[in-house]
Amino acid sequence: SSQAVIISGESGAGKTECAKLILNYISTVSGSSGNAQHIKQCIADTNPVLESFGNAKTIRNDNSSRFGKYLEIKFNQEGEPNSGATLKFLLEKTRVAFQGKGERNFHIFYNLIAGSSAEMREQFGLTGDPNQFSYLCQSGCTTVEGVDDAKVFHEVTEACSTVGMDTDTQWYIWQLLAGILHLGNVQFQGD
Repeated sequence: SSQAVIISGESGAGKTECAKLILNYISTVSGSSGNAQHIKQCIADTNPVLESFGNAKTIRNDNSSRFGKYLEIKFNQEGEPNSGATLKFLLEKTRVAFQGKGERNFHIFYNLIAGSSAEMREQFGLTGDPNQFSYLCQSGCTTVEGVDDAKVFHEVTEACSTVGMDTDTQWYIWQLLAGILHLGNVQFQGD
């Protein structure tokens, strides 16, 4: 029979952390033979990817989800997870171009700047300094206390691989993100 868990609350109430705890519990108590362990790892690894692309530092919460999500996990007759799907909704797209004072853009931009390889930096025109980009420094906040953006970037790339995203696809995503940052530095003059 189908069951649902709805997690709601104010900003900073712990919804994201609560969802992680529930997923960890489901992973622990469900079966793990055959392909189930791989499915569990894929479900777990969607978390760093979704958080990096969909969460940001706000005044009230250093890891605030700026989107809603619906996660569905299907189980076989033995109680083992055999598939999962995540749907996002209400993504706060305006955050890419503007953040309030003391807030950050989506984590992934800072992760990319801090964790990109020398080859990426050369090809994408990155220096490793978020103050190079208007979209990242206009609010006066480029870091989150206790967070190593470079380490998170490596965790995200590993998670992307686990969920089936090949290195070429990842490269194009990082290239697109760098392009967005450069586009944010374009200024227009004249009438």
